[in-house]
Amino acid sequence: MISAALFELEPMDLLRDLEFWKYVSIPFVAGIVGWATNWVAIKLTFLPLEFRGIRPFLGWQGIIPSKAGKMAGIFAESTMFRLGTLGEIFRHMDPEVMANHITEVIEPRLDGYTDEIMFYGGNGSLWRALPSMVKSRIYSGVHEEMPALVHDLMHEVGEQIEDLVDFKHMLVTLLEGDKDLLNRLFLESGEEEFKFIVRSGLYFGFIFGLVQLAVWIFYKGWWVLPFFGGLVGYATNWIAINLIFRPLHPKRIDLQSLNAVSHLSIADFRSLGIVSKLPLAFISANRANSSTRTFVRFSRLALAVNKS
Repeated sequence: MISAALFELEPMDLLRDLEFWKYVSIPFVAGIVGWATNWVAIKLTFLPLEFRGIRPFLGWQGIIPSKAGKMAGIFAESTMFRLGTLGEIFRHMDPEVMANHITEVIEPRLDGYTDEIMFYGGNGSLWRALPSMVKSRIYSGVHEEMPALVHDLMHEVGEQIEDLVDFKHMLVTLLEGDKDLLNRLFLESGEEEFKFIVRSGLYFGFIFGLVQLAVWIFYKGWWVLPFFGGLVGYATNWIAINLIFRPLHPKRIDLQSLNAVSHLSIADFRSLGIVSKLPLAFISANRANSSTRTFVRFSRLALAVNKS
């Protein structure tokens, strides 16, 4: 039980009594522990980007980076409808920049594509029999025509973008390959929420500390302080993690999972450098799209060859 002598002390003497401050400090220390553990929990949610330690049990990788594919998919789903139509997004991606990137990708392979078109789309025997000098002139003509054709192609793609591009797949491809960017997106979209979570550790820790103080007044078992220290750390972290990942749908108290909500706009995407990276993601994601690849390789390239 709390020492009866404390109740007999004058206010000034009470303030100088070490026993009194031991009791007073309990909820404040618990609040600091709660704040610190929540701060660490947020850091461990995002860092490190790659696994550090000895697999499979001794080590750690940030929760977001370790589930990059899933988290990127969730983020893409929650973000796309806020950014406008796919055509509007495509215009922000700058078709001219995309055309330049595509030209750079195609240029080294252009002679091989020309051979394919002439061999399979024309007279293969005649193409094989052509002198190298004639083939070189055709190659040169195709190389000259290609930049303009790709620029025209980008404008046509913009008109049919919904049919040609899986934007979610493109965005997921980009974010899976850039975990640092994925982290920055979540931190940017949930900046205020993450600050609240860290501060909540202080509030909840202080409340748990009051409970700890009440128990300590009536029972001073050796295990009480370490037990409540662990409980404060665990409980405030549990609350923080659940505020990050749950609830998935809005509740009456107006809390919603940070995974399911994004406050980012096109301007935010541009400031984070995403818009400038989308052209390369567009190219990468559509390399596996046979209809788009065939369209680029053969329809437009055939026109260039024919002009040559």
